[in-house]
Amino acid sequence: MAGNRRTGTLVFLIDGEQISLAGDFTINPGGPKRESMMGPDGLMAIKETHEASSIEGDVRDSDGLDVQVLKKLQGVTVTAQLANTKAWVFPDAVQTGDCSVGTGEGTVAVKFESERAYELK
Repeated sequence: MAGNRRTGTLVFLIDGEQISLAGDFTINPGGPKRESMMGPDGLMAIKETHEASSIEGDVRDSDGLDVQVLKKLQGVTVTAQLANTKAWVFPDAVQTGDCSVGTGEGTVAVKFESERAYELK
């Protein structure tokens, strides 16, 4: 029944090195972002801007993880392999999260952004 599996596991790689995860991750494919603008005359217009692709969540603060190095990462390839056999690739990504360390669970909050992400099926 592997074909029905949609959620549950994630393999997270930074430049091919697997990182230990601590919770749910969110992927934003980026691209056009649209928002409505209403004028005083009641007519609506659409504003379109470009939004960066991003992936964010918590990684485990393991012995081999240097938070200061993690915080400064840029120009890396981030790959997320999902349980449903899809994968997302974020080329030339930059770590833009605050890398705050959660002492209760030993986590580090990360966010990687890139100009565009590619979904592999």
